[in-house]
Amino acid sequence: NYSQSQNLDDVLNAIPHIELATEIRPYNFSYQLFKGNLFYLVKRLDSYYIDAIIAYEMSGELILESKQSFLALVELYLHQRLADEANDLFLKMLSIDPDWVFSNAFDLFLTAFLASTDRQIQLTDLKELENKYTIQYPQIYLTQAIIYSSLDDLDSLEEAFNKYKAAKTFNEISDMEEKEQALTAYITSRKSSNG
Repeated sequence: NYSQSQNLDDVLNAIPHIELATEIRPYNFSYQLFKGNLFYLVKRLDSYYIDAIIAYEMSGELILESKQSFLALVELYLHQRLADEANDLFLKMLSIDPDWVFSNAFDLFLTAFLASTDRQIQLTDLKELENKYTIQYPQIYLTQAIIYSSLDDLDSLEEAFNKYKAAKTFNEISDMEEKEQALTAYITSRKSSNG
């Protein structure tokens, strides 16, 4: 009903039914995923943020199959300042479908990584990703470069950015011009200030 009416009352009326269903079958991952989706739709009511996260987490690996639910859980994690959980979820998705992440959720991926409490750990994770794939994903190097810029590590930034530009010649990507220009300007500015 909600998909046609866009009336949140339809969602609120469905919640008791899905809660009963998940009480009867708590390990039915489809029910948990659906419950998370319902709670996400009514997330404007603060108490439902946590309920949505719990339901999504109870959906097991099914969360990785539903891209819309996956993005909703990442958004909820970031809203609740759970960046490390968002990063862990992204790393799982990257091991399954890196093309989708880099094509459809790259900015959110970057946001989650930059919100992390320990960027050195994130760089280690990115290095493992870099070594995992037989093809080069320029976005991995671009993410490394952006993190190095936030850590003020010019040498590592330049190395990662050069790898990005080299990988980009073999695996064309689009919509990265703004990030490339910002990194180029940052590198130029740092070099000129260093003498």
